[in-house]
Amino acid sequence: MEFALDTIRTVAGELPAEAAVECRRFPGGLESSRVGEVTVRFCDRHGRPRLLRTVLKELDGWMVREASIYRNLATKYARELSPQLLGVMHPEPGKVFLCIEAIRRAKAWPWQDVELAGDLLRWLARFHLEAKQAHIAVPCWDFEARLEEMAYLTQAAVAGCRKDPDLQPLARSLPAIRRLILQQKRLREQLCGEAPFGEGPIHGDVHSGNVLIRHRQSRLSPILLDWGRARVGSPIEDISSWLQSLGCYEWEAKRRHDKLLCDYLSEIGQERKITSSLRAAYWVAGARNALAGALLHFICAVKDEKRNKRERAEAFRAAQNWTRVILRADAYSRA
Repeated sequence: MEFALDTIRTVAGELPAEAAVECRRFPGGLESSRVGEVTVRFCDRHGRPRLLRTVLKELDGWMVREASIYRNLATKYARELSPQLLGVMHPEPGKVFLCIEAIRRAKAWPWQDVELAGDLLRWLARFHLEAKQAHIAVPCWDFEARLEEMAYLTQAAVAGCRKDPDLQPLARSLPAIRRLILQQKRLREQLCGEAPFGEGPIHGDVHSGNVLIRHRQSRLSPILLDWGRARVGSPIEDISSWLQSLGCYEWEAKRRHDKLLCDYLSEIGQERKITSSLRAAYWVAGARNALAGALLHFICAVKDEKRNKRERAEAFRAAQNWTRVILRADAYSRA
């Protein structure tokens, strides 16, 4: 926390002794770092009340790469799309603290407005293009090994659904999951060779839980959080992840799915046409996202007895959506 306060001092100057400091820890996901918000309330030299907030992330292991990603990728090529990096501290080998701008959320759930979902895709398109053209080096990470590990955990969780009458529909995807796991190398090569996307830096974890909307210059703007999974891959992995994430909850986003995909194509200077090859790549990318943790996350949520009935029902519908993605990818991969 002292690191966060030091960072705030560089922004606001020396804090008065009577400044009130509050710390709040955020809940984590399947594989998250320790994250919290530090809030400082004080009066400036003119007696006016001030409030400053920062987000403090403690990273270790493979997650320390996020510091380099913020410095060399997000800050340079996604400045309008990512929070501002305020400071980095290396207290010991293998551990990093990040101090990041705290984003004031304009709306708790803004995605009924499908235009905002399209705005994120347009910003993503610019990021994908600029980062690829810059030939930026992304910190090494063996995502394929991580994907394989998560895929087998997902397979085991889906197999376990056969024993629960309420979850048995999810188990219909099990043969498809087994086939897709065995084909991951070929499918990645197919994705990265798909025109017009090719291969370049991607965020790697674009979903509704990682996007906030804030007010900026009298308009609403999307901010993309958690850049720790950024890697070299196919931009369609980001696109598919975002559209499928929204489709789990918003019928209008699902209905206008193809329009949103075409909006992205327009932003990168391509014809607004979804070819059969592009659609196949889209579903394969979606299946990779499902096996990388999305489906497992929702299966765990369905089984979480701390959640209420409505939350567990929503999680089950989302899990069903991801199994449909897997079945479509499997069908395309065998066509």
